[in-house]
Amino acid sequence: MARFETTVADFRRFVAATGYRTTAEKYGNAPGFQRNGTWGDVAGLSWRNPGFSQSSNHPVVCISYYDAQAYIDWLNENAEYAPELGFKPFYRLPTEAEWEFVGRAGSQTEFFWGNEPSDGRGYLNAADESGTPVGG
Repeated sequence: MARFETTVADFRRFVAATGYRTTAEKYGNAPGFQRNGTWGDVAGLSWRNPGFSQSSNHPVVCISYYDAQAYIDWLNENAEYAPELGFKPFYRLPTEAEWEFVGRAGSQTEFFWGNEPSDGRGYLNAADESGTPVGG
């Protein structure tokens, strides 16, 4: 796991260096909450236009597994020897088990707040039934 999120600025440097087009840019949509509160493809969404205001310091969103893997491949190609580490860093995506472990934040429950999804209110970064962003 990275110590910090990949920011919009980080991803912008990658795109500028490579000319990469994300899955959302190729297909003209990205998964997100639609106005009726359901999850599905939303036309026009991409990391450049996630449907809400973002600064360069915000985490990049609306990228697919393939986009994340392309970014990681670029990081590995351009990684330099780090004297403080004693080696050249190598980047990879976490396994599902690693992601689940980190997502539970050391707890033994299904979610870090407990076992009931409904108890996650106030923790989630999502939308309500009207499509209005809530949580956090």
